[in-house]
Amino acid sequence: MSPLGQFLVLSFSISR
Repeated sequence: MSPLGQFLVLSFSISR
């Protein structure tokens, strides 16, 4: 997975 995808998943998890 690309770094951008990892950041998106991370921010999404925190947003929840």
